[in-house]
Amino acid sequence: MNSSQGKLLYSTRETALKSIAKQLSYPDTIRFPYGAVLRYVSNKDWSGACHATSAMMHIMFSENGHKSRLLLGQGKLRHQYFDHSWVEIDGKTFDIAIAFGLEAQTHSGPIFAGIDLDSGIPPLITYGAPVVPFDQMTQAVQTQSITDYMDKNPTMDMWDTLSSLFSRAQIPFDKNHLQEKYKKAFWEVAI
Repeated sequence: MNSSQGKLLYSTRETALKSIAKQLSYPDTIRFPYGAVLRYVSNKDWSGACHATSAMMHIMFSENGHKSRLLLGQGKLRHQYFDHSWVEIDGKTFDIAIAFGLEAQTHSGPIFAGIDLDSGIPPLITYGAPVVPFDQMTQAVQTQSITDYMDKNPTMDMWDTLSSLFSRAQIPFDKNHLQEKYKKAFWEVAI
């Protein structure tokens, strides 16, 4: 996908996000963090980053006063099983990384409150599909606290990225507070 196609797709998704959030009466305290992460992932064309994307969304939603769950499990899409992370609030799925998967057959539109932003309907993906053994990376994620995962990411400074996302979503950021708070928080395994 070239740059102009990517910008058009992001613009279409941002419009869908605003419409669906309004239709479902979701507050800006959910829409703004989701939108900030969607913009970041779209601009970076950040593929294969479900654990990082979901961890950052979970922290942003939680710090904005929402009880979110950070989930780790199997996804199933088009007869393909894959390890995956996503966030839920009140049983509704929030998943940006699914639109930027490593393999084309595991792509969907980004999911906001259980709705695919590209199609406007519930997603085709099955979340929490019957578990086959996790791969080595997912096993490592399962045993780390959110803080450890954020601290040890070898490809980027996740706290710096999160600080930028907090700013875009108009959420106060205190790295030390967040590191302390999330050192005892882990992914929940979805079955």
